[in-house]
Amino acid sequence: MVVDVSKGRRLAVASAAVAALAALTTACGSEPTQGFRPSPSGAAASAASTTGASPSAPAPSATPAARLAFPKDFKVVYQAEDPQPKAAKAVKDFGDFWNAWWYSVSTQGKDKRYLDYVASGSAMYGTDLFDRVVTGWKAENVRPTGVVRVHDLHTLSVSSKSVTLVGCGDESKAGTKNLATGKVSWTFGKQKTSRYKLRVIMVPGPGSVWRVRAYQPVSATSSSGGECR
Repeated sequence: MVVDVSKGRRLAVASAAVAALAALTTACGSEPTQGFRPSPSGAAASAASTTGASPSAPAPSATPAARLAFPKDFKVVYQAEDPQPKAAKAVKDFGDFWNAWWYSVSTQGKDKRYLDYVASGSAMYGTDLFDRVVTGWKAENVRPTGVVRVHDLHTLSVSSKSVTLVGCGDESKAGTKNLATGKVSWTFGKQKTSRYKLRVIMVPGPGSVWRVRAYQPVSATSSSGGECR
C-alpha cells in the first residue's frame, strides 16, 4: 500500500466524516455528536465497520501518559488549563484517553485501553469511529511520527452529569511512517483539517472514571474554529 496517498483521497475521508456529523447532528438535535480525525488515507472509509465495543465496567488501569512506550520519533502533548475543581478528574481522564487512543494508533491497535475511557452508547456509533481511526492506520501499515497536540483545553460547563471541555487540536507537525519501508510522509499534517477546535463531553462512569460521551473536532479554517493556532 502506498503511504503518500493523494490529498484528494484524504479530503474525501474528511468530507465523509463531516457529512456523518451533519446527519447525526440533525438526528440528535442540539447535542454535540462524536467526530473523528481521519486516518492517514482512505483506508478507514473502505474498512468494514467494527462493532462498537462497550467499555468494561471496572475502572481502567491505563498506564500514565508519561510511561506509555511511544516510538521515540512520536510525541503526544496534552496541555490543559487549571480546571474548575469539580472538573479536574474529567480533564485528567480525557488526557488519559487522548494518550491511550494515540498509543493504540501507534501500536496498530494492539493496545486498546482507550476503550476504557469511552462511554457505552456514545453518540455517533459508539466507539466505532475511534476504532476506525486505529483500523485505518493499521490497514495502511503506517504509524504516526512527529507531534500531535491538544492545547488551550479548558472547562466550558460543569454539572454532576457531564463536563464539557473545549480546546484546540494540532496535528500539523505529524506525519506517517511506513512500517514496511521506513518511508516518512508529512502529508497527514498538511491537511486543512490538521488544526482544529475540539469540543468534548465527559460523563461519569463506573469506578469514578470520567468517559468520553461526545467528541467533536471542527476545522480551524472554519469561522467557529478560527481561534485555534
